[in-house]
Amino acid sequence: MIVFAQVTYDEDEENTKRCVEGIRPYVDRAIIIHDGTLSKEMLDWLTEKKCDVYEHPWQDSTSIQRNEYLKRLNSGDWCIVSDPDEQYDRLACEQIRRTIASAEEKALTRLSINCHDCWVKEDGTTEENVSNHYKPLIFKYTTGVRYIGIIHEALTGEWIDARLHSKWFYRHIKTHATVWRNAVRNMYCSGGGDNFIGNPYWLELRQITTSLGINDWKALYRYLKKGDIDPKLKEWIIKYKDLDKEPWHSEIREWYLWYFKVLHPEEAPTKEELEVGHWGLQPPVVPKGGLAEFMVNLRNTYREYLKREPSKCELDYWWGRRTGEDLMIEDVADLLMDPQNYPPQVYVAQQYQEILGREVDASGFHTYSTLISEGQVKREDLPNMLRRSPEGRKIAPPIAPTGLVGLTYEEGGIQKHSEAGDIFFFISEVFRMCSLMVQGKVRRFTFELGSEKKEEEMEE
Repeated sequence: MIVFAQVTYDEDEENTKRCVEGIRPYVDRAIIIHDGTLSKEMLDWLTEKKCDVYEHPWQDSTSIQRNEYLKRLNSGDWCIVSDPDEQYDRLACEQIRRTIASAEEKALTRLSINCHDCWVKEDGTTEENVSNHYKPLIFKYTTGVRYIGIIHEALTGEWIDARLHSKWFYRHIKTHATVWRNAVRNMYCSGGGDNFIGNPYWLELRQITTSLGINDWKALYRYLKKGDIDPKLKEWIIKYKDLDKEPWHSEIREWYLWYFKVLHPEEAPTKEELEVGHWGLQPPVVPKGGLAEFMVNLRNTYREYLKREPSKCELDYWWGRRTGEDLMIEDVADLLMDPQNYPPQVYVAQQYQEILGREVDASGFHTYSTLISEGQVKREDLPNMLRRSPEGRKIAPPIAPTGLVGLTYEEGGIQKHSEAGDIFFFISEVFRMCSLMVQGKVRRFTFELGSEKKEEEMEE
């Protein structure tokens, strides 16, 4: 079957209607996952359109929500996904069966489609620009495929990829209000893109919100909309409004814009202080010789020195350095000529390609590059850690166990056990447990190494 799938919420009802109206006539099924906030009118409308609608509470993770529609697929189904603000062009909808039939003939399993950025301005007019971004929104589902990551999720699996012709595309329809709102959500849930390790601003934020009795995004969302927030949180928002040289800077700065420009302009400290040190009133403009040219040259440089395309994470990394350090493409080439000069970010992405045979996901990219940068993991240990991960074990057989018994943890009141087998996988499992504890999903875990038993517990 060909199945359309989407996760939606009450504030996105109109966008979801436009998505469903466009593509429903051309697919066999439509699966909609919502968090319980949709209106009765919207639920009735989806039923009339013959959509399969399922409710699942939001748990501060886009992957958890998306995995709910994967559970309703059969192995071999082709799945077409989008967010509510991602609407397929009419031609892409009309020719979706032909597109998938062609992919089947060529034994392809995942298709990336071009994005058109559509900014809805304050006066209601729309500005549409063709981007150089292609997003893998169409894929052939097989049992076991799932989303991983907290906010900027990635789809696991081994894929045979292709890009669709640019005549087929989707429109990413944005307003500043929704972009800023989503940035606030991303920063709160995962430190701005699953970057909870090494992000001191996120740790500071979570300490403040926890002290206020706020423990999930829905509670924070209601609190911010109500207004008149606690001075500690307001001070955090104001203090970092012009942050400009950190990996998470944009998703921190947008807190100021969303709270003081969209939600509560009456609380803005002064008119002058409402101005933020980056684009805030108009869509970002890509100047000639700027982002577009840099990205083309970057791809050519990767093809020349690494014989592959840069991952999305690497594109973001290099553009961040380009804007922050005035990095030239010649500087990138110098770094890529010698593997010893690779920044941790490039090294991590390269190891994913060489060992796992796929593009690095956002979670692995940020976690491992941070750990290597901070000296918590040696660079030369990463290949073994990847080989002994659950995914790596499917590709290469594991080495003999080193006396490690395993790791036991409690998640959602259920006792679970992970067979570690060797020290490298054990280390990766401990980091995973720590991240789940930070998110409040795991309270306690125990492990045995040799005859010594250790127990770690996070206080409530």
